Amino acid sequence: MLDFTGREYYVTGILSPEPQGRENIMRGDASFTFRLFDRHGVALQYVVSHRDASYPHIEYRNQTVGTVSLMYVLLGKSGFGAVDWR
Repeated sequence: MLDFTGREYYVTGILSPEPQGRENIMRGDASFTFRLFDRHGVALQYVVSHRDASYPHIEYRNQTVGTVSLMYVLLGKSGFGAVDWR
């Protein structure tokens, strides 16, 4: 299974700690899950977050953080919950 997710947030004005401040926050993650045998599998996930902030009384902030995870996964049965109706 391959999964991608992306989000972006723009914060300014009334939601910002300072009226002239602004922030643009982006977050993305990607994961790949592989079934080894039966219900056992492994997953590899990468998550990245980027923050671009600008406030008049604080120096410019540009931050990027990424994380890689390797996980053991106990999967459900195949068929995504569908049952044999016969």
